[in-house]
Amino acid sequence: MYSAATTRLLDRAAEVFIDHGYATLTMAQLGELCGLQRRALYYHFHSKEDMFRAVLRVRNAHYQALADRVAAQALERDDSIEQVIGHWLDTRYGEFRRRLLVSPHAAELNTMAFAVGLDIMLDVARETNLKLQTLIAALVAQKRLRLRPGMTAERAAQMISDAARGVNQARPAIPADELAARYYAITEALLFGCALR
Repeated sequence: MYSAATTRLLDRAAEVFIDHGYATLTMAQLGELCGLQRRALYYHFHSKEDMFRAVLRVRNAHYQALADRVAAQALERDDSIEQVIGHWLDTRYGEFRRRLLVSPHAAELNTMAFAVGLDIMLDVARETNLKLQTLIAALVAQKRLRLRPGMTAERAAQMISDAARGVNQARPAIPADELAARYYAITEALLFGCALR
């Protein structure tokens, strides 16, 4: 997608946005804070919005890949189904959310992600659902998980992803140290129910 150098620049830009917000930053400030001359920054990106959108793409791809590795490790350890999916959710959604929540600019950055990058956020949501669907289907194929009649891996993944996004968008924001427990709780509740008939 991007060269290694550009990816490193975007990793640094992500930290700059977290530390300084979006609205008040200029391209000159972005360049300076990322260690580049403004001209060099314009070589990579045409605008602050263009750079922010690229940050969204790169950070989401990073956490998606990291979540897949974490789930694979959990499967190798023979963790419970709740732990496998919970680890995946906590890595996919929680890692960056915890970093973002310490920023005084968290609400602004969340709003900007949907304002200037809605198409990216929708693509990421679809990709996340598909990745989780693949994980659930693999658990079913390995006979580690049995879905109820009429339930599909796709539908289960959609419900769990929707719940995880709900955790991330909760107002007031869920404290960073409670995120992992919420992801595990929603996984357990959605997979195994939380009420008796």
